[in-house]
Amino acid sequence: MGNIPKIFLPLKGEPLILHTLRPFLQNPFIQQIILPVRRGDLERAKSLLKGLPVELIEGGKVRQETVRLALERIDPSLELVAIHDGARPFLSPSLLQACLKAGERFGAVVPALPIYETIKRGEEWVEETLPREGLFAIQTPQVFRTELLKTAHQKAWEEGFVATDDASLVERMGVKVKIIRGEKENIKITEPEDLTIAEKLMSGKREYRSGIGIDFHQLAKGRRLFLGGVEISYEQGLLGHSDGDVLLHAIADAILGAMGLGDIGLHFPPDEPKWKDISSLLILSETAKMTRELGWEVENVDCTLLAEEPKVAPYKEEMERRVAECLGIEKERVNIKATTTEGMGFVGRREGMCALCTVLLRREAV
Repeated sequence: MGNIPKIFLPLKGEPLILHTLRPFLQNPFIQQIILPVRRGDLERAKSLLKGLPVELIEGGKVRQETVRLALERIDPSLELVAIHDGARPFLSPSLLQACLKAGERFGAVVPALPIYETIKRGEEWVEETLPREGLFAIQTPQVFRTELLKTAHQKAWEEGFVATDDASLVERMGVKVKIIRGEKENIKITEPEDLTIAEKLMSGKREYRSGIGIDFHQLAKGRRLFLGGVEISYEQGLLGHSDGDVLLHAIADAILGAMGLGDIGLHFPPDEPKWKDISSLLILSETAKMTRELGWEVENVDCTLLAEEPKVAPYKEEMERRVAECLGIEKERVNIKATTTEGMGFVGRREGMCALCTVLLRREAV
């Protein structure tokens, strides 16, 4: 790539670093952005980023020193810090948000992809074939509690320990690092051919579709209550041909609507015996299968349950996990919340429940 730093390489008419910075500039939760560059590139970067809320600093001799110097400039009031490679220009807003959300919950998180290729060790000749089970290719942004990462870097600096990523510094302190699923497009520009791949990715167009789902079910005694795929202890359950899971039905309806495939009544008819009393997780799984077969991927799911009781907050995490598993996405892309109708209407009279859902789907345009 010659003598031009990777972050200044042109990508579809813009320096690569502008593509890398964009999701951070657009995220309302990002309060400070620090970009380390080489001393000789400071003026060039200053001119390029003029008017943008990006703080430029001189980087260190190696990556780890550069991150440590940047951490010294972090606002002490900020509890989380995200470390991202400047040469990863395809970070999606949804992956950034998923990393931030997981970082807030777990304190240390990395996005990663499972390794499917056979891995061998050696130079000119194969010396060993490594088992690939449990191996992941790690991406960025890596998100940590700020004080945790500062401590890890300080400890590594004092002990002369050097690692290839920030998570390694945290791991050696005995802190567990959460893995969430990364994205294949979140590539790092390292070799000249990577820039060619990046140009092709930039040329490709994505298609997005949104869908809305709404479902109502009557409460009745003698029925088990299922919401979001979780059985909840309550004196009544929801009537339905299946288990009556109003949340999962709304999600499936929203997905089918986004694809233009009608509703769940069309695909899972209430008069068909094979759907009698089944778990609605199966309905959602079958809907997810249709989604994948048509090339769509669920970007995110947002649901609201309308019910006077029981309280569903204690089950929220498990509901989101089960929905995410059915759809084949990370849990951070699923949001489930509940509200009451303040005693009004059939929900207020505890005669039934209602669920509303919106979904966003995406696929590569043909």
